[in-house]
Amino acid sequence: MNADDLYKILGVRPTASPEAIKRAYHRLARTNHPDVSSAPDAEERMKALNRAYEILSDPEKRRQYDRDHNIREPVPVRRETKGPGARPTGDFSPGPKPAAPGPAPPHAKPHWMAWAAGLCGILLILVFMGAGTSQETPDLPVVTPAITPVVMTTPLPPAPVQKSFEAWKAEGDAFMAQHRNGDALAAYEQALAIQPNASGLLVAEGDIYEQMGDFTNAIACYDRALKTNPDVGAQVQKKRTVLKDLNELMKQAEELTGQGDYPAAIAIYDDILASGIRNTDLTKRVLSGKMYALMKAGRSDEAANVSKAIELL
Repeated sequence: MNADDLYKILGVRPTASPEAIKRAYHRLARTNHPDVSSAPDAEERMKALNRAYEILSDPEKRRQYDRDHNIREPVPVRRETKGPGARPTGDFSPGPKPAAPGPAPPHAKPHWMAWAAGLCGILLILVFMGAGTSQETPDLPVVTPAITPVVMTTPLPPAPVQKSFEAWKAEGDAFMAQHRNGDALAAYEQALAIQPNASGLLVAEGDIYEQMGDFTNAIACYDRALKTNPDVGAQVQKKRTVLKDLNELMKQAEELTGQGDYPAAIAIYDDILASGIRNTDLTKRVLSGKMYALMKAGRSDEAANVSKAIELL
């Protein structure tokens, strides 16, 4: 994939609207996201798509990119047409000139008096014509027929079918049931573009990001949901708090284990698990820490149960 041509990466023309760029990005993200695609270069393709969308979706970054790469729309091709005013083609070279007449034979030469009489007659005719014509004939205007150029244009693609909020949400829910996280996120984004304050969808997006290990975006979704609807749920608030302070909590639990305060360390691990995290790697990490603290505290039976829970993940 050519990383220099961002328009080719998204498959759009340089004059594409922001809405067309957004639709192209979501369409390609559905099939190229590493969670969906099994291609060996899926991650690189997704990085290229993210970079192209980041630049082209920002008006200032897009103008700067177009200036740096000298991006211009091709000039339309005009087809010449033949009309009444078109210049004729063909060979119009003059043919051979007629031969000049030879000298008249001596017997054909008119008498000089006949020539003089003829000349006088012509002069009299011209005088009478000039006297009888008092009005000048006006010059007729020269009319040039207009030529309408034929411009070849590329037909526009058909307008996409508009879906409702409920249709996009149902599509996202179906993708979630199939564990197609990338496609589910794309569908939920379309639904949120119609209803930005749908707190339930914001929580669902946060859960997807949390499962994928993208805790930064997960926290952002939970924050938006809580800001839109403070009553979205205490569980969401607890999960958001745990994810935001996760590193500090894990460090504190490990220090307590090293100091021999096993009950306090186990309590921290239980608080993290009670938040309802769904990320498999994080859950294994927390359970492993809890199992170690239980073993050090001499609670081997509980440690064995935690070990079985780890194996089931």
